[in-house]
Amino acid sequence: MPHNSKHRSDKKVYAEFVDPFTFSGPQLPVVQPGGFVPFPVATVEPEHVKYVQSGSQVGALVPRGVYRVTWSMNPGEGADISLLVNGTSAGAFTRVVADGSVYVLQDVLVKAPHRRDNLIALQNTGNSLFTRGSLPNTRVGNTSVLTHVVIERLSAKLD
Repeated sequence: MPHNSKHRSDKKVYAEFVDPFTFSGPQLPVVQPGGFVPFPVATVEPEHVKYVQSGSQVGALVPRGVYRVTWSMNPGEGADISLLVNGTSAGAFTRVVADGSVYVLQDVLVKAPHRRDNLIALQNTGNSLFTRGSLPNTRVGNTSVLTHVVIERLSAKLD
């Protein structure tokens, strides 16, 4: 008898998140050394992805698989940002030191090895705090997007 439903590990895993900010007065959004970059607002309904922001966990929880993680941010010059999976650098080309250009856009493949609850996070791995500015073409009035993150599982298998 044919089995028509998708295997559980073949389920679609996808989410898009942003961190909006309303500029009012001299306050600028900063990320402290060792701190995590928040992206709490889902712009596309998450499928099998859960955003967490409690204690030492700030980021997206995902099941096992190979993921394409795309993120963009407009950090202050000298910002040192790393993409982490379960607290570990996600591999080559996942660390960025901002050079004062308009914004940073990274598109990275990462492996999430645990059956579930792998934490994908962006962390300030530098020694000083940094500010975040508006991403191009996202400002409406005095509200803007500071961080945009897309998480998409390409394969449930790690090899």
